[in-house]
Amino acid sequence: MTDELRDLLAAWHDADLPPERRDQLLARLRVDAAFRKAFVAEIHLLGQLKAVQASEPRWLALEDELGWSRDDKPSDLVLEDRIIDDILKLPLVEARPPRRRRFAATWVWGAVAAVWLLLLGGLVFLLALPGAKEQPQPPSLVAKDQPPGLAVVVQLDNVEWEPGDGPKPIKGASVPVGRLRLKSGRLTLAFLTGETLYVEGPADLDLLSSERVFCHSGKVRSRLPNGTDGFTLLTPGAAIVDLGTDLALNVHPDGKTELLVFEGRAEVSILSTEGVTVRSDRLLARRPVVVDAKTLDLIDVDLKPDQFAAAPNVTAPPLVLDRAYAAAILKAQPWGYWRFENLDAAVIANEIAGRPSLKANGPLRLDGVVGGNHSVVFGPEQPRQSLIMDGSWKPPRGTGYAVEFWFLSEVYGTGSLVSLIAQSPGPAEKHTFLLELTAQSRTWMHEPCTVRFLERWPPNENGGVNVFSRRRYVPYRWHHLAAQKVGDHLELYLDGELHGIALVDPLDATTDFRLLVGRLKQSAQPTPQQARPFIGRIDELAVYDHPLSVDDIRKHLELGQPGVQ
Repeated sequence: MTDELRDLLAAWHDADLPPERRDQLLARLRVDAAFRKAFVAEIHLLGQLKAVQASEPRWLALEDELGWSRDDKPSDLVLEDRIIDDILKLPLVEARPPRRRRFAATWVWGAVAAVWLLLLGGLVFLLALPGAKEQPQPPSLVAKDQPPGLAVVVQLDNVEWEPGDGPKPIKGASVPVGRLRLKSGRLTLAFLTGETLYVEGPADLDLLSSERVFCHSGKVRSRLPNGTDGFTLLTPGAAIVDLGTDLALNVHPDGKTELLVFEGRAEVSILSTEGVTVRSDRLLARRPVVVDAKTLDLIDVDLKPDQFAAAPNVTAPPLVLDRAYAAAILKAQPWGYWRFENLDAAVIANEIAGRPSLKANGPLRLDGVVGGNHSVVFGPEQPRQSLIMDGSWKPPRGTGYAVEFWFLSEVYGTGSLVSLIAQSPGPAEKHTFLLELTAQSRTWMHEPCTVRFLERWPPNENGGVNVFSRRRYVPYRWHHLAAQKVGDHLELYLDGELHGIALVDPLDATTDFRLLVGRLKQSAQPTPQQARPFIGRIDELAVYDHPLSVDDIRKHLELGQPGVQ
């Protein structure tokens, strides 16, 4: 995929582009037929995959938006053809394609969704240009409470901004495409792709997309967890692709770039004045180099680690609980309750007498305020960390069950929070329940940087019914989470708000499960995608053999607000 197509697809996903880049891409769309076809093909594929998860009301909203009467509903083929006719009026398609054969009903509606998403998204993208009239989206297609931007400000240390460039971001704020110029101080950004960027002023950066940052000058340190790659740092004359590393750049005002990989590896490309790669090299750890844009060469130099930006120590705030919190949980009658106040002999005790404990695997530790509340910490680069129930639980699926806890993530990344694994023979780990965090990815269609609630019956390694939170979680912020099955549907609550409902099998079938925390798979050598290790903190985990009331969920949230004594 070319950079131009990737940037255009980023704009399709609501990423802002600099005006000159936008104009360049639109100009190419008008004159380059192959580029138009490639763009349409990508959006068509994305729309088909999205349509698989769409529910019936979305098609009703589609019909309403197009102004067709429900009393005179067209056939599947007529509906598809009418949408195709509409989209062919856009300048993105040159000629009418041959008439399609009749598809099976499911495939037709998938194609309809793909074309409709292309029509709608294309209009939104094109009409967002200066001077264009804003067009509202159908309510069923709008992600509520979803902040725009490519990254979130995690920490500001004595930052003083250069004047101009519009409003300055504050801690916890979303940062869009644009220029960031620091006069002094240190800034920490968490990107939606999982990258964490530490910037030391004076510095001048251009945020181009969630995967590309141009550093004009300044000290930058980048960290990308293992199992993810593709983040690109651009400098005058060079492009550095982060392959799951800890690396640092010093970009001087004259354009000279100094580079050191602390851990892992990176791909370094030296660019011509036209931005084309003329030489590339794989850079391993502890080899400091200078990019010489004049000679188009990498030069080994004697630079010390302390000459680069140091990775700041970003501290997680403690979760402060009201003294009545534990009593409120116990009053709701949990089947199991783990508070993470003691880790004796690698075991977390169950607050409910006679119920199984959680056994710790890997270098887990507890953290918190002396004399106050503690939580369990899942550190980076430790994919084997997990907690596994030393026993089993048989949740009543017919009447319903619930899982509730607090979490704090240190990155935007795909990480498994809590799951239920069937106690079945054999090496396969089959899930019936999964709560995990998602990140922006080229290989996943899941809603990026949200909480995912998945339920499967019977237990399996694939498939299931999904509910996603309507807004993103924020790194280094405590969130309260409750997910439950209530008869024939699922409910997901994030910070006391109901974020989604999905219909599931109402049958009372169940089996014995083990609770797994902080990791998706327990197999000996899983890939990072299979393990999906969580990086952050979890506290006050409770499971119930009945659904919780909305009042209980919100009461528990109120008793856990930071600062409440």
